Amino acid sequence: MGLALSGGCNALRVAQGIRMDSADWSMDGRTAERSSVAAGWVIPPLVSAWEADLGSGVGGGSPLAADSFVIVGTLRGEVLVFQASTGKRLGGTSFGDAVPGSPVLEGSIIYIPLANAQESLVAYDLAGGKILWRR
Repeated sequence: MGLALSGGCNALRVAQGIRMDSADWSMDGRTAERSSVAAGWVIPPLVSAWEADLGSGVGGGSPLAADSFVIVGTLRGEVLVFQASTGKRLGGTSFGDAVPGSPVLEGSIIYIPLANAQESLVAYDLAGGKILWRR
């Protein structure tokens, strides 16, 4: 999978899309029922593989984990993408207002909740690197 930032305009773009799997954590709580149950066994002891400085706090939702990516929204209004295996920051873009909860990923579309914005929900196409709509 390739992730690229398009030419300095701060647009986030996943060049080859995201392969979704039923084990992915594509929304807060992993399922629509918010079960927060992993698809497989989690066997202790658990060790931290990596950590990242987000530059600000995060809202009440959980990060997303799909394919080989971890996606997180910040209270500074950014959506950041990391490589799941290494924690390397692959890119990000600002939506201007705080992201108070967890985004939702469906295919290459990410739905981002915004606080204090006139239009508080944004649909962003990761494959095309552009906003599809705001509501």
